[in-house]
Amino acid sequence: VRHFREELPPMNLMPWGFSTDNWDRPRDEKEELFPLLNDTVELMVKEAIEVDGRIIHMGRKDPLYDRDGNLIIPGLPEPLRTTLSLAEKLTQGNQGTIIAPAINYSGRDELVRIHERYQHAKEIGELPKDAPFTPDIWFRYGDDSGALGELAVLIRTSGEYRSSAFGWRADYAEFRVIDKHLPEIETIDFEAMILDGLKAEKRQGR
Repeated sequence: VRHFREELPPMNLMPWGFSTDNWDRPRDEKEELFPLLNDTVELMVKEAIEVDGRIIHMGRKDPLYDRDGNLIIPGLPEPLRTTLSLAEKLTQGNQGTIIAPAINYSGRDELVRIHERYQHAKEIGELPKDAPFTPDIWFRYGDDSGALGELAVLIRTSGEYRSSAFGWRADYAEFRVIDKHLPEIETIDFEAMILDGLKAEKRQGR
């Protein structure tokens, strides 16, 4: 975050590290990926503290089962789960940039968690019993509790022309594609696409 050029406005970032769909990848690939994600989050914490930034984990920590007890989405393994929880705790009072790693995330699955929180809020009287399940509720009870809001620019790596499972958060995002895989991408690549996306005219049906 601190390496971006000064002409870029303050912004929050939601880097996607692992989708709920990625559990179908080969076992050895996942076993190599999770320690890498853990190390990356630890580095995020150090950088966030330097810039008064806050880390919010976007995604599922606990597994999801259906009514018959069948596993739908696995939970995060240790030590990654603990590292993410500690990162949120250590930075929760910071007021700067939000870095929201999306790990074990999809927009559809976030809506499942949002609906659970929405139902609980009605049960405890935080919301009226007849409160409608509107987009305002989605943001209020999302993983970020409304801190991130909508995505302004969605950058797709690897030359892929699809938003994958970001879902409802990317409804009005400017879509930019880079024909590089993540290890090849440099900071200036992101800077150029972010600036281009932020300058685009937001017509949204008009």
